[in-house]
Amino acid sequence: MKKTSLCLAFLAMSIPLLHAQNTPSPETEFKVSIARWSNNAKGAVSLYYDDGCPSHQEFVIPVLIRHHIPGTFYVNPNNWTGTNSWLALKWQESAKNPEIVLGNHTWSHSGAKTVDELKEQIAKADKAIREMAGLKPADLVSFAIPGGVPWKISDQELQPVLKEFNSVLRAQWAGMGNGKNSPQASAGGFFTYEEAANATLNRAEKEGSWKSILFHGVGGDWFAFSAADHERLIADCAKRMAEGRVWVAATIDVQKYIAERDNAVLSAIHGNNDGGGEFHLDVKTDPAQYDVPLTLVATVPFSWQSAKVIVIGGTEKKVVVKSGRIVFDVPPKGANISIVKDR
Repeated sequence: MKKTSLCLAFLAMSIPLLHAQNTPSPETEFKVSIARWSNNAKGAVSLYYDDGCPSHQEFVIPVLIRHHIPGTFYVNPNNWTGTNSWLALKWQESAKNPEIVLGNHTWSHSGAKTVDELKEQIAKADKAIREMAGLKPADLVSFAIPGGVPWKISDQELQPVLKEFNSVLRAQWAGMGNGKNSPQASAGGFFTYEEAANATLNRAEKEGSWKSILFHGVGGDWFAFSAADHERLIADCAKRMAEGRVWVAATIDVQKYIAERDNAVLSAIHGNNDGGGEFHLDVKTDPAQYDVPLTLVATVPFSWQSAKVIVIGGTEKKVVVKSGRIVFDVPPKGANISIVKDR
């Protein structure tokens, strides 16, 4: 064979060989990651309602339930005693709805000057809230420091007490009327719907961050925010939730998700011949307390229409494939997980 013919023959064999070497294998194609926010939303938003205002029952709770948007109500159960005991029945009825989450705002909103006083204020409120909401002693509850009252408790003194009562300090808002320039937005009579949306919903979505809006009165009571603007805001929240742009969740659920996400590790990731794959999820948080499902994102072949997510020794569910990707929730605990083609 001539030298030229040998060279051509070698090139003919080399071209497909090089092509095979540059083609990604199933192992390199399959990827899985933990979503920053539940449902793989771009940002997260929480709605704070302080002081258990009467207007919450009239103008807030019906709107949240109608739009299926959760809010966290930081209440002072002492307000439900004596001649106001009828309020306890209203709040107990409201707390049956998944959209209405109760938070601890101390027993009487009178502040705390000593650790003993702090413990009494938290303990009495904690007992009432757990009984009303049907929470177990181990369930985590979000806690908010009352404002405008004497508070002589340092963070070093507060944290052990919160831990004793399975409570978690909420992300504090940055000051009434200063929300536009702060991470947390206050709605106490200083914001219109447009300002609240720009300061929180838009920023959370753009930054990929967690933002909150603090309300007191809505349509009445103190620091009142317009009831009409509040309903517009909740409708906007529902729309963005449906479009996957923001995750609107109770404060404690966002706090749980962050803890789970930041203490989770994916390992032993490898692809299968069909384009699916397997991996191990390890989560260091206690699933008895941190029980918000983790959202994972995995790549699969574009030709797949649906996939099966199999938690080995546990559940199996079908997930729709969109543009070569699946988004799915798993329990926040250690497990081996497999993804295979459904159709």
